[in-house]
Amino acid sequence: MDSSNSPISVKFAQAAHEYAEAQNESLRAKNELKAVASTMFLKMDGTVKEREAKTDINDQVAAKELGYINAQCNENIAKAKKESTSILFEEWRTARSDRRAEMNLR
Repeated sequence: MDSSNSPISVKFAQAAHEYAEAQNESLRAKNELKAVASTMFLKMDGTVKEREAKTDINDQVAAKELGYINAQCNENIAKAKKESTSILFEEWRTARSDRRAEMNLR
C-alpha cells in the first residue's frame, strides 16, 4: 500500500493544507487591520497620542481587530490539528517500518 493513499496520510495532507489556509487568512486579516488603522490614524486630528486613542476606539478598526483575533484563533486550532495528525502519521509510519523490518528478518 502506497503511503500517499493511506487514510492517515490523506488526513495529514488535509490538515497541513487547512493550516496553510488559516495562516494565509490570519496574515490577510493582520494586513487589513494595519491598513484600516493607518488610514483612520491619518484621518484623525490632534496630537499623535490623541489620534492613536481615537484610532483604537474606531468601530472599523475594532471590527478588523476582532477579525484578526478570530483568524489567529482559527490558525491556532488548525496548527494543533496538523500537529496531532502529524504525530499519528509518524506513529503509522514507524509501525509500517517495524513490520517491514520484521519481514526482512524472516
